[in-house]
Amino acid sequence: MRTILDLKLHEEAVVLSINENTMIDKEHYKKGDVESRLLDMGFIEGCVVTLMRRGLFGGEPFAIRINQNSSLISLRKSEASAVFVGNTRGVVC
Repeated sequence: MRTILDLKLHEEAVVLSINENTMIDKEHYKKGDVESRLLDMGFIEGCVVTLMRRGLFGGEPFAIRINQNSSLISLRKSEASAVFVGNTRGVVC
């Protein structure tokens, strides 16, 4: 399965799930905090996300657009590694 880390610039994908157990540097976060935060920001199963920008030299933070909204959400590498995404074919939001 792919995560937001695997997306190319301007590539769209649908959110399949959030799994804190696969996070990079998960020991720095309290269990449940990241998943709750991501859900509050709109990373809900079935929504379409687009990777708009990466930090300097392809690093962090990652700027993500959710469901074609005009606002961008910034994620750290560890947070982006918890969001699993799939193909957008046939997805209607």
